[in-house]
Amino acid sequence: MPDLHSGLSDARVYLRNQLWRIDLQLFKSYSLGRAGRMAIGNRPRDSHTPIDFTYGETHWGSMRRILQLTEARGSSRLMELGSGTGRLALFASKCIGLHAHGVEMIAPFVTRANEIANDMSLDRCHFEQGNIFDHSWAAASILYIVATTFGEETLRELGKKCLELSPGARIVVTSHSLACPGLALETMEVLDFSWGPTAVFVLRRN
Repeated sequence: MPDLHSGLSDARVYLRNQLWRIDLQLFKSYSLGRAGRMAIGNRPRDSHTPIDFTYGETHWGSMRRILQLTEARGSSRLMELGSGTGRLALFASKCIGLHAHGVEMIAPFVTRANEIANDMSLDRCHFEQGNIFDHSWAAASILYIVATTFGEETLRELGKKCLELSPGARIVVTSHSLACPGLALETMEVLDFSWGPTAVFVLRRN
């Protein structure tokens, strides 16, 4: 059983899997608020409202719980939409060895995340620049998206796009459940994020 799904504490799993090595590289690149400023300075100007691209981080304990709820294993294919600095995808790949694919619009985040994945020999973890709706989601068995600041139009697009996923795939979305006939709600929990406690919905593709 991977440490991620064991009874070990979050701190113990963090140390045993040397996740601090990833955090050290992220700290060197993004300490003192540089990540937030970079996100604002490189935010794309397109048809979506700017609030859709607000920067934030998922805490380690919440990451672990999300991966537990989705029953993530080495055979899982995680797709993180709006992957930011790449921390969640990097951590998941390091802990479980799963295939992790991050999609992010901020080019410097993508470049640095790929460098860290390479430095850590995480051959199954990679990041790609682009709009989350322009990429196929069909291969993902776990889809994760922080949608806390998403508007109604973007949420409708998200629900429709999720129909690309194969039956049994899980979708994890923050703050909003998705009203779509092809999705069934499995569970909801409130987890901690950099902006505060937030509802997390886990849905399954029918």
